[in-house]
Amino acid sequence: MLAQRAARRSNSTDLRRRWEKLISAVCRAIKEKWDAAAKRLEAADLAAFRAACSALNSSPELPSLLGTWLLLEQDFHESLVTHPTFDNFDFRPFEELTRFAEEAEACVPGFLDRHGFPDQFESAVGRMLEKARRGSSALKYCDEEEDREEFASDVSKLARALGRISRIPISKSLDGNVKISSKKMGDWAIELEGMALEFGSREPDYGPSFEPEYDPLRDKGPSTDEFDISGLFAEL
Repeated sequence: MLAQRAARRSNSTDLRRRWEKLISAVCRAIKEKWDAAAKRLEAADLAAFRAACSALNSSPELPSLLGTWLLLEQDFHESLVTHPTFDNFDFRPFEELTRFAEEAEACVPGFLDRHGFPDQFESAVGRMLEKARRGSSALKYCDEEEDREEFASDVSKLARALGRISRIPISKSLDGNVKISSKKMGDWAIELEGMALEFGSREPDYGPSFEPEYDPLRDKGPSTDEFDISGLFAEL
């Protein structure tokens, strides 16, 4: 963090250039290391890298995103097959996919459009919603408080993920299908919030209306002042 702030705020042109040269060299070395190892990137990895790049006047080459994206896609589709019912569904693959999607689009505008997100995922997400609807119907006459609360927590997780998709900025140049899908995700998130409230979750853990006050991967990503340069040095 000290190095980045120095690069951004230094009154000395020469000193600023030195800091920028250092940060640029670190970013380049990490990009090469990640690409060579075919590292599966986390959304937080991209957030840190993007924050470091924001301190530079130039735009260093970003690490490859495609390999990670394809793995996340695969994990998500496999989770739909492995967990056919809503009550035992593993939400982690979808959570990871949407978090990475948000950060990838911030790093490379147009990345999601080139990979058919979210419109080509709409049918898969729709199947998840149908599972939630069936679960909701089955629980309407259930008196088991634990089951109702667990269901409320699950649908809240899904609502938050869909809300995250709907907030990713959509380019005006994109076709109507992408924009329609994005809006539909937002509408589904609102429906799921309603399910969560119906089954006793007074403060859903997830959901567009219940976002925590601070989410480093939300909207435009983390504040660059909060980036810790030591995190990137540790990757070397």
